[in-house]
Amino acid sequence: MAQAISGNSMKRTLPLLGEGMIIAVIGALLLPMIAADAAGVLAIPRLILGIFVTLILPGYFLQAALFPAASSIDGPARAAISVGGSMTLYPPLALLLDYAPGLDLSQDVIVVAQSLMILGLAGASWVRRRQLPADERFQLGVNVQPGLWWRNEDLAGRAAYSMIGLSAIIALIAALGIIFTPTPSQNFTEFYMLGQDGLASNFPRAVNADDPFTLRTGVINREGVAATYRMEVHEGDTVIAEAGPYDLASMEEQIVDLELTLTTPADETRLDILLFRDRLETPYRELALWLEVRDASGGI
Repeated sequence: MAQAISGNSMKRTLPLLGEGMIIAVIGALLLPMIAADAAGVLAIPRLILGIFVTLILPGYFLQAALFPAASSIDGPARAAISVGGSMTLYPPLALLLDYAPGLDLSQDVIVVAQSLMILGLAGASWVRRRQLPADERFQLGVNVQPGLWWRNEDLAGRAAYSMIGLSAIIALIAALGIIFTPTPSQNFTEFYMLGQDGLASNFPRAVNADDPFTLRTGVINREGVAATYRMEVHEGDTVIAEAGPYDLASMEEQIVDLELTLTTPADETRLDILLFRDRLETPYRELALWLEVRDASGGI
């Protein structure tokens, strides 16, 4: 990250936080989204731009908002905050999304939340800079003298920046390994339960003894070949319901409503929902559901 400069040389800097900042940021956020749906040839540019938007922009605007004056901190410190600050912003954002009512951590929600966070920080940095005289504002410059900067650092500063550089190199190597390492086969069977709202939540928690209830399950064949499935529901060692067999083509889905009745009141009753594939005698996938079984009066 370049150091801030002042005086007449300020005119030769690249004002990334000038009046066109918001438009530039919006463009930087939209490009990865457009490229995500484009041909595979854009995969590498999309990756590079995505890393920039994700790991640099949030921290960059954070440090620009916290230290709007060019004299506040030097360029290497701004670089460290840009990368480190970006990494520290995402955990609280994830917690906020996780506890937000009515939201799930889907890709669309994360992209929108990330975009709003970056735009908010960018706006805050713009407002903070506008409160200072033009010749005192931080702007990204091109006056870089790494040798002189390194000689002027004390031992503690050199050690800190060396650790930051080493961490960045390790992160880059790990990212390249993930990108270029062949992924294992993605063939599998998806087996899930659905609650009353049709989502994978709000499952039954309490039922009355001897009253039938419905447990909705789903199977998606992602094996790449046709397969046959059947289900069993076990209460302990007892099979209380069966369903199937179902012949599913590749990528075909089957929703199965299991009609169940529990007869013995108990504080906690475990139901094991077992999925068998083809002629296998051992379960291929398993689900478990804990229920409170009440007697007719509502007690235990």
